[in-house]
Amino acid sequence: MAARFIIGLAGTGKTHHCASAMAQAAQADPLGPPLFWLVPQQATFMSEQRLLAQPGLPGTFRVQVLGFARFCRTIAPELGLESTLDLSGITRMLLLAQAVDQSHKKLVLFQHVAQHAGFLRNLDAILRELQQAGHDTDSLNQVRQTLTSHNQSDDILDRKLQDFITLLAAWQTRLGSNQYDPDRLPQLVADRLSKSSAVAASHVWLDSFSSLSMVEINLITALAKCCRSVEITILADPESPVFRSPDAPLQPLSTFHRTEVMY
Repeated sequence: MAARFIIGLAGTGKTHHCASAMAQAAQADPLGPPLFWLVPQQATFMSEQRLLAQPGLPGTFRVQVLGFARFCRTIAPELGLESTLDLSGITRMLLLAQAVDQSHKKLVLFQHVAQHAGFLRNLDAILRELQQAGHDTDSLNQVRQTLTSHNQSDDILDRKLQDFITLLAAWQTRLGSNQYDPDRLPQLVADRLSKSSAVAASHVWLDSFSSLSMVEINLITALAKCCRSVEITILADPESPVFRSPDAPLQPLSTFHRTEVMY
């Protein structure tokens, strides 16, 4: 249960280190516990090719090259989350429309626009963003109470938050207790990850990410607590003050501002 950061500029061998370490582990114990290489979804095929190009590794049973979404779907059944819905396109819009219909009389700001064209698409984007940031109805209620107690909320903002809480609750109710929105799956997996025996015995490498959502950060934190080891590569200048002192201020004009924020 240890996390290690590998910080370096482009071309300094961060990805090569990950591939080489996994290849050596797979050769040393071909039938050992899983080795997970988490990369951006669009980079999985290229990473698999790089891994299989390692000397002496024509193939492997242990290594799985996955994006966050597929990683969550892979271990979800072991955690009792196998009933996750595959919501996309029209199906999602129809279910969201039903949730809005069931709750629109409770809305205090959006009641008169809830039936307008374009409302569902905008609402879907907002609910996705809220859930990917790790929010649920309880956390939104806390945000609302905090803003009110510090006199930082106005009437429109307060009513807007109230409506988002109502709509998010209606959406989750519409899905039911045995179904889960895929946007919530990473957080659900993170909450239950300690129950996974496969993950507890595994080693994890995270590579090539330039930014992470809050639920992805929560998932990485859970992995660091459960796995044998976690290594995280960061594209940045290792001489940056950000990596030398936790109190160093972030520089908005830094070339590596995004990855420094992520760190």
